[in-house]
Amino acid sequence: MKVLYLTNLPAPYTVEFLTELGKHCELTVVFERHSASDRDKKWVSEAKKTYKEIFLKGIKVGPENSICPGIKKILKEKYDHVIIGMYSTFTAMMAIKYLNRKGIPYIISTDGGHIRENENPKKKAFKTGLIGGAKAWLSTGRVADRYLMHYGAKPEGLYEYPFTSLKKEEILEASVTDEKKAELRKKLGIEGEYVVIAVGRYIPLKRWEILVESMRMFNNEGDNKVHCYLVGGEREELVPLLDGAGIPENFHTIPFMKTRELFEYYQAADVFVMTTETDVWGLVVNEAMANGLPIVSTVKCNAGVELIEEDVNGKLIPVGDSESLYNAVKELLSKPERLTQMGENNLKKISSYTYEMMGIKVYEALLAIGSTDGEQK
Repeated sequence: MKVLYLTNLPAPYTVEFLTELGKHCELTVVFERHSASDRDKKWVSEAKKTYKEIFLKGIKVGPENSICPGIKKILKEKYDHVIIGMYSTFTAMMAIKYLNRKGIPYIISTDGGHIRENENPKKKAFKTGLIGGAKAWLSTGRVADRYLMHYGAKPEGLYEYPFTSLKKEEILEASVTDEKKAELRKKLGIEGEYVVIAVGRYIPLKRWEILVESMRMFNNEGDNKVHCYLVGGEREELVPLLDGAGIPENFHTIPFMKTRELFEYYQAADVFVMTTETDVWGLVVNEAMANGLPIVSTVKCNAGVELIEEDVNGKLIPVGDSESLYNAVKELLSKPERLTQMGENNLKKISSYTYEMMGIKVYEALLAIGSTDGEQK
């Protein structure tokens, strides 16, 4: 089976997934550019690739977008399946228009999406033309299903796969013991009797001011037992996002680090928090779950909505509500035995969200799409 996969960047999780998919088919991957201009240089994969890769030449637009007319030449070649893995870039839109014009079937793959309220009808029609024109759709779950169907996808053409940034070996078999946590906290210099962790770039969209304010509430109570560690940047990058509010003593910043290094911080923590205003997925949620952490996430993080069962393995909160965040974290920390059980539940929940399974599920979808009309999921 010959497969062409078009995407914008060789993001680490993309490369790892495609390396797994390449074990099952003859895979050619077309990247629009080598890297994003706003990502740390450590944001690379060391996977031994199993596919042929092509890097297009074109005009860079913004941090991650490009205009690469050369994609048309590549699309003239014969493939059993053409997968568009990032349909919103200029190059992808150019590719889809070409495929539609030539009557060449294609598959849309998405991490997820958010349906806009009061969306401009012309914009919706344009997106429906891109998404709805596909012959099948690779989806991360029910949230992505709703998004795709809103823009013209047919239920019988939806195939779900486990979106992840984890190898099977990276998922813990059991929750971290108290002794191990204490050992890691000493090694990493972590303060506090209870530790909250969050991970992500220091950008407005992540709404870190909500996390900072919730930690200030703990501090104002005179409760200096709860400390928060935000991994992903430098302290001076965070300050402009706080509107002059300042950073409390129980809030700490840690520079960007690779996943393997980050796992020690996950394992030293008690709760993981995601305050994002919007995230089409949120792979750090997978990573935290794989390390046995309960999750507190906003309802606009699709990984949270897809993976969290209220009070079973975490909690969902409104966007921009520091008091809800404070109350959710406080409630979880008040019952240590509940934290442990939630962590165990997350290890079970995330056990199938591996690169290996991701590659298998996508390959199985391609077989179903190619041989028959396929059954839903």
